[in-house]
Amino acid sequence: MPVILINLNLPPEECYKVVNILASMIIPGPKKPKNLNSFLQPLVDELKQLDYGVKAFDANMGQEFILRAWVTMVTGDGPAIAEAIGFKRPGNAY
Repeated sequence: MPVILINLNLPPEECYKVVNILASMIIPGPKKPKNLNSFLQPLVDELKQLDYGVKAFDANMGQEFILRAWVTMVTGDGPAIAEAIGFKRPGNAY
């Protein structure tokens, strides 16, 4: 299962091009992992840092800026979304 990141700050005609999509990780299969959180935790930790902002350098402008990122959408098929939000079966969410 691939986990991809899309820069929605680009124009619509650019943001979905292959060169602008970042494949951040691939969760092994064909069977689902016992603990999906163990794979996603490093990404979640990094996104938490990006929520506050990190110093980055814009080589084009020759200056530093604060880089921020937020999760705006999580999508997948039914079982993947249920696993991502912790919903195993009806009445068993955490």
